[in-house]
Amino acid sequence: MIGDRAPANIQHSIMFAEDGINFIRVSDVIGYPWAAGGYRPEAFTDSNKGGLPQWGVEIGKAKKQLPFIHRFDITQN
Repeated sequence: MIGDRAPANIQHSIMFAEDGINFIRVSDVIGYPWAAGGYRPEAFTDSNKGGLPQWGVEIGKAKKQLPFIHRFDITQN
């Protein structure tokens, strides 16, 4: 997921590259999390069964509170 500090053409998107080099936009992100990381259990295995993340964690923020870890779920339209 790419936030506001990325080039305009890839902001608020999820990018994917089958080969790890040639990325394409696969989804737009609305209401994106802050400092997020998607959970991918197969990321460090040789299973070749990788898929899109279903959930992840982000740094949550609330007024007058310290930052906290917050879970988010990924939905596809």
